Formats: sequence, structure tokens, C-alpha cells
Amino acid sequence: MTTALPAEDRVQLLVQSGLLAWNRRKLAPRAPVARVRGKKTIAELLVEDRE
Repeated sequence: MTTALPAEDRVQLLVQSGLLAWNRRKLAPRAPVARVRGKKTIAELLVEDRE
């Protein structure tokens, strides 16, 4: 059984190892990169495909 570290501890380990730079500020919201062209979302298509 593995014990998972809390997210903040994992981020801190990445910062200490030099793999990540983080100033502890929250990220600003960003506009979505992709837009839905049809009437259904990807989630709706996946649910429909599973039925």
C-alpha cells in the first residue's frame, strides 16, 4: 500500500529538485483553448458511446 503525499508537498519536492519554479501565487484564470463546434460536448459524446 502506497502513502500518497499531499499535493503541496509533491509540488515542494518538484521545486526543490529544480523541475518546477513556483512563486506560491494562484494562477490567473485563462480563456479555454478549444471550443465546441457541434451541439454536444465531448463528455456527452463519450457517455453516448458507452451506452
